[in-house]
Amino acid sequence: MSEIITKLRQDHARMSRLLRYMENEVADPVAGIAPNYELLLAILEYASSYADWVHHPVENAIQECLIEKAPKTAETIGDLVYEHRHLAALNHLLRSTIATAMAEPKSPPESLAAVVRDYVDASRKHIRMEETLFFPAALAALDDEDWRQIVRAEPRAAEPLVSSGTSGLDVVANAIKARETSTAV
Repeated sequence: MSEIITKLRQDHARMSRLLRYMENEVADPVAGIAPNYELLLAILEYASSYADWVHHPVENAIQECLIEKAPKTAETIGDLVYEHRHLAALNHLLRSTIATAMAEPKSPPESLAAVVRDYVDASRKHIRMEETLFFPAALAALDDEDWRQIVRAEPRAAEPLVSSGTSGLDVVANAIKARETSTAV
């Protein structure tokens, strides 16, 4: 059932775009221009809410099926649950670093930039591994019944950057639209 993998890949594409925005916010930390803290925090909120409560649980369920069906293949992929926890910990560290930067405007901008880069790099590495190893292995090893079982267990939530409504993530969606409009001209 490649629809699940297609949806996960769409999530990765959206997250990759958000990671580029984060990176751009701290691209030149010594230029004297403060990053958009609200945007950075909104992206991190997205990552910790949608990714941790919807996206990662689906991947974890796929990995559980893969462990049952193809344990040797699953071993080569590693521990996704650990990686997801690691990304959550980096998210928390980055939020804390942003809070410090907001509270102490004279804090060195390079500190924030370094933590953003660590978070972005870890996220990209994780996405790359899933795209190149995990998803192809799952598609090869799991059968239709496995995918139906995963669908039954899948959390039901709208993707907040795609669905309509108001939330703290409107900041992210609006910033994306504004940047894409300004770069399209």
